[in-house]
Amino acid sequence: MTLRNRFMLFPFPPMDSSARQVSRSHLALLGILTMAMTALLPSRVIAQDGASMPSNKQRHQLRYKAHEGEPLTLIEPTDPMFDAEVSVYFSDYETLPGFQQWKPFLVILRNDTQKTARAYEVIWHLLSQDANTGDVSEEVFGRQSAITTPLEIRRPGGVWEGDKSIRPGEVRLLSPFFNGGKGQLADFNFFHRSSELPNIGPGSVIKPQLDCVVYGDGSIAGPNRTRLALRYFVTRDAQHDEALAVARRLRESPNAPELKSALAMRGRIGSSNRSSNNRALPVYIHSRAVAAQELDAILERDGYSKLKEVVEELVSLMPPHEQFTQLGGQYHRSTFEVNGVTVSPSD
Repeated sequence: MTLRNRFMLFPFPPMDSSARQVSRSHLALLGILTMAMTALLPSRVIAQDGASMPSNKQRHQLRYKAHEGEPLTLIEPTDPMFDAEVSVYFSDYETLPGFQQWKPFLVILRNDTQKTARAYEVIWHLLSQDANTGDVSEEVFGRQSAITTPLEIRRPGGVWEGDKSIRPGEVRLLSPFFNGGKGQLADFNFFHRSSELPNIGPGSVIKPQLDCVVYGDGSIAGPNRTRLALRYFVTRDAQHDEALAVARRLRESPNAPELKSALAMRGRIGSSNRSSNNRALPVYIHSRAVAAQELDAILERDGYSKLKEVVEELVSLMPPHEQFTQLGGQYHRSTFEVNGVTVSPSD
């Protein structure tokens, strides 16, 4: 069983109506985007391009530079376009016996922009009317999110999941239970499991919403209520830092025998220091552990030369390049407990 299957930091339970929403401010022109998250950090702010800026009023916060992007096109089952899109892109799905029962819980996401969507999240809301009072209530009963990081692009179908990016002109079929691309029918058998369908009362209405999308250039769109953008950017930082740690060790010793034990230790740190919240540092610890496991799998399968190629490419791709991110600096100065023993991620 993989690390991600043993412990999952981010499958948050469905939000109820009292779920907190993330406050958002635009860092550049429009005042509507950017992430500000309490994370027990030093009183400086790291921008997405790696530049460091002093923070006067908002101490101990993490902020990522982002700019406003366009939303993906969400096509609901009630949209006249839905059946036509299914017939063109998902005709194999359409022929399955349970498709009509599942149809109310499906959406199509189509990328009509010129940029690749690397992360996105759809939330399904259930609107119900009380038969006695006529009052309408709203609750969240399902979500589907996907994050495809630079490491996952370079190792599709890795330890946990493959590339779920939506490139310009591409479409994906989503429900609260799966995320399928064109020609991926063999990977999904949910249409045969009608017992898993939510129990929807008469008169209830299902309303899907695209909550957030993050593009490869760092632009985002949508309310971002579940902090998808934070998870995406912090995961990128974690992968950069893990790649940099491995790259430095391989530069010193191209066939470093202790590298596997170091990767395994950082995986155990993530397993032993899990957290159910979605603040920046716990997300980082989890993502760093997953990255270590991914890189260890590359080493095991393809050897040192391939691993060096991958980590050097990741370091050169992502700022701050040859320096650890702010979260990474805090991580390396920390000690953790693994099976009751205090350890350092540098061991």
